Formats: sequence, C-alpha cells, structure tokens
Amino acid sequence: MMLNRFGKFTISVMVDIFDFIMPPIIGTFYDAFAVWIAVKLWGNAGYAGLWEILEFTDRADAFIPTVTLIGLYSEFIAKK
Repeated sequence: MMLNRFGKFTISVMVDIFDFIMPPIIGTFYDAFAVWIAVKLWGNAGYAGLWEILEFTDRADAFIPTVTLIGLYSEFIAKK
C-alpha cells in the first residue's frame, strides 16, 4: 500500500507522540520499532533514528520528534 505525503506524516507524528508517552524501559524497545517504521516510510534516512536507542534514559529523545524530522528532511531537503 502506497501512502501519500499526508499519510506518511500522520504516521510519523503518531509514532513520535507515542514515543513521548512511553515509560523508560519500554521506550528503548519502542525506539527500535520507531526506527523500523522510519525506514519503511522514509527509506535509508530512517536509520538516523538509531541515535534514540543510544540515549538509554529515554528522557531527551522523547522531546525530539525524530521520525517527523526525518520525514521533513526526506521530503523537502534531500529531494532538491
């Protein structure tokens, strides 16, 4: 199923909102899931989300909407 730009950004925002509300232990596993979703939605640029797994406290990465930022990069900067 191919998603249009709006669908991809909607999923990206939802993934980042769930990342924000995840508790610390579960959040680390969720970060791996978020990277998988980012790669499926945005291609190889999605691997940039791996930094969230390295931040094991899950405090700082929850405030940064990584999947949405990867989408913005993929759609508006990398395509130029």
